[in-house]
Amino acid sequence: MQLNPQIESVEKHLIFSCPHCQSVFVTENQCESCGYQFKVDRLGEPYGNRSFFNMFSYQADPYYWLSPGRKSKDKAARSHYLRQLFFRLSKIFDYLFGEIEADLIKRKHFLFEAKEIINEFTIQGGDSQKILGLIKDQPAHGTYQAICGFVSNAGRQRPTQYSIFKKIWSWQALDVPWIRIFTKTLFVYVPVIISSVLLFNYLIVSH
Repeated sequence: MQLNPQIESVEKHLIFSCPHCQSVFVTENQCESCGYQFKVDRLGEPYGNRSFFNMFSYQADPYYWLSPGRKSKDKAARSHYLRQLFFRLSKIFDYLFGEIEADLIKRKHFLFEAKEIINEFTIQGGDSQKILGLIKDQPAHGTYQAICGFVSNAGRQRPTQYSIFKKIWSWQALDVPWIRIFTKTLFVYVPVIISSVLLFNYLIVSH
């Protein structure tokens, strides 16, 4: 006896549900309700385009510290950056705790990336308990203690990509940030003064 093709199709849909919207109408590649893609490689390769090491930090741009209205933009930019870090870390945890990978070197690279993300996440004000919440059901896993150690030691040392620039930029003498004042004077006030003088001379000559 042959099943009705429509019934067979519905049975295939009901086997899985979409992790994004919980719809049961899915195919092997995507959710038919929200379009969520199932077989997209969200992990990538170690040090690849999706890795933390190629992730742009809003603080890595020197011009960020000179931008007008920086303080008002800082909170939103930081929150967005923390979400990016947390999402990337969750993908790495899915791999470390969910995949059986024979390539130990690859696992070692992703474990190192997880350590760097945890450190950066903590430095930027992220809640370390959220990180531990991702692995709360994995205490028997061999990687669990390593991650807990990363969380315990996180935030003690700022990544090299920021440290030198921030030390120079934040240097003060007599409680005055001379480097910051000099930079703003050079790039903001001096051009304005020169432009004003040239405009004044032009108006005098033209009359």
